[in-house]
Amino acid sequence: WIRECLEDLTAAEFACSLSEEVEEESLAASKTRQKRKRAVDYDKLLDKLNQRLMEMGCTPGSDDRDECIAINVGGMGSIKYTSEEREALFQSIIATRQILMETILSRVQDDEETDGSDASTNDDPFPSISELFVDKIPKLDASNEEENTGPGPKLYVRDDGTVDWDGALQDRAALQNFGAAVWARINGQDPSTLEDTSQSIAKTTVVAKIEETEEIRELKAQVDLLEAELSTMETKHLALLNSALNAGQAVANIRMATLDPELRNRIRLSEDELQAKKQEVSLVSLQYELERIFTYLEGEMNNNKGYIPLQDRLSVAEFGLLESQLLALSTQDKDADVLQVVSDQVTDLKRRLGIDYYVQGLTYDREAIQRWIIELYTKSKQSLAFYVKGCKLFWNDLVFCTSLIFRALQGYTLKPREVRNLRRTFKDLVNFVPFVLILLVPMTPVGHVMVFGAIQRFFPDFFPSCFTERRQNLLQLYESTEYTKVTIEESTQEKLRRLLEAFLFLIVSSLKNFFSQFIKSTDVEDDGAGP
Repeated sequence: WIRECLEDLTAAEFACSLSEEVEEESLAASKTRQKRKRAVDYDKLLDKLNQRLMEMGCTPGSDDRDECIAINVGGMGSIKYTSEEREALFQSIIATRQILMETILSRVQDDEETDGSDASTNDDPFPSISELFVDKIPKLDASNEEENTGPGPKLYVRDDGTVDWDGALQDRAALQNFGAAVWARINGQDPSTLEDTSQSIAKTTVVAKIEETEEIRELKAQVDLLEAELSTMETKHLALLNSALNAGQAVANIRMATLDPELRNRIRLSEDELQAKKQEVSLVSLQYELERIFTYLEGEMNNNKGYIPLQDRLSVAEFGLLESQLLALSTQDKDADVLQVVSDQVTDLKRRLGIDYYVQGLTYDREAIQRWIIELYTKSKQSLAFYVKGCKLFWNDLVFCTSLIFRALQGYTLKPREVRNLRRTFKDLVNFVPFVLILLVPMTPVGHVMVFGAIQRFFPDFFPSCFTERRQNLLQLYESTEYTKVTIEESTQEKLRRLLEAFLFLIVSSLKNFFSQFIKSTDVEDDGAGP
């Protein structure tokens, strides 16, 4: 409803701006030709604005101001907008409506002067509202040519009802304002709040607006109370730890074994209570953040008309999963690691939805650029290593299959395992040609990885098997378990000692061989000298 209301309001404002240009044109052309009527249904626009006022809670013909300020709780827009935002929207509708009625009245007077007939306008269903805001309504001033009604260019309408954009964008200032307004809309900003381009003022940041419901306020108060209790407990625990330190101790190192048993038990009990309180604060904080996400998603789903985008449906499904995980944590013992994982997931969902994360203009961040360059270099290095390793596997497969073919020519019958390897290599050879063609396309290594990832998802058998993670991981596992040469680094003293040991071993071995040969020769001589 809010989107449709804003569209009707914008259409009425545009029609009023067109009527102003028509009046300026008619003043110049009244002496030469008769003014032609424009194809704009002002009465229909006025009926739409009246309908929006009644939907917001206004009563036609009411003289009570409080009844017409759209304070009705059940009025349209009360769920998404706050009371202040509804008040601003109400005043904008009233102001545009008054300008539209003045435009209709001026056109009726022109028709009476031209045709000589007595025409009358419809009665105003909200006479008191226009009188209440008569001081806040901008008046039409056709003589003021320098006044600009918005950040866009000054529009000129041809006789056929089309807009002369070429003539409107000839002015450099108008073109600059128009470009700034379009850029503001692209970045989610309101063009009417743009500052003067000559002033060096920081751009307004954009963040998702969430209505503060009663549940959110209650959870926020509970989180603040628990955080205050946690701060008090941390102060008491720190004082308890300080009491365990000895006077004049240089290093704040507490040895639990040397403490008094009663003090040691108090410290451990305080640590357990502090840890439990931290987990309770984390749990309630997650409930608070999920409630805010729910309020935001509910408003987005109510604003959608007809088809709901896939991204919104995925966000709702992710919210339901996080809510079920948090509900399971509430009914069982809390685990700090699980709470941390859920907290990270909630933070990531908030970032993607734009909650508490500002969307700013383009800025020069040196650290972010350096991180991006380092990440790009790392991914490029990994991608290059992946391709090189795959080429090595492919070459080894070709060599092995060639040897199998020669053995088959010599009369050897291949085993089932060898037949399977031969067929796999032949299939890889056929798929290698389009694979290389895609690889030669001028893209970055990261782009190749993304393209190959998409192809592998939809066409799993397109890639050669040597460029799959399964074979790459097997090769890495084999390389990690393969025997490698071990090099022992020794100092000079160790080398001299080892050399001396080897020299002594050679001397002892030589003496041993000499004495054994001497004994054998002596025995032979004794045998020869016998009878």
